[in-house]
Amino acid sequence: MSKLRYSIKEAENIKTLVYFTDDELQIFEMWLREKSIIEMSLKLNLSTATISRRKKSIKDKISRALI
Repeated sequence: MSKLRYSIKEAENIKTLVYFTDDELQIFEMWLREKSIIEMSLKLNLSTATISRRKKSIKDKISRALI
């Protein structure tokens, strides 16, 4: 599992810079707390494939915002 290495302040800044869907925001916050894809899937009632796709979308959005 890849980890996001952002401080609380950096994560808050990212949330103001990047438009996340409701699901993406929940996944981003769980990812920051180092929850597994399976944990996220069970909590959000989404498939692990959907969680993986949303994580990729989150990474892409953050990359574009920080360039």
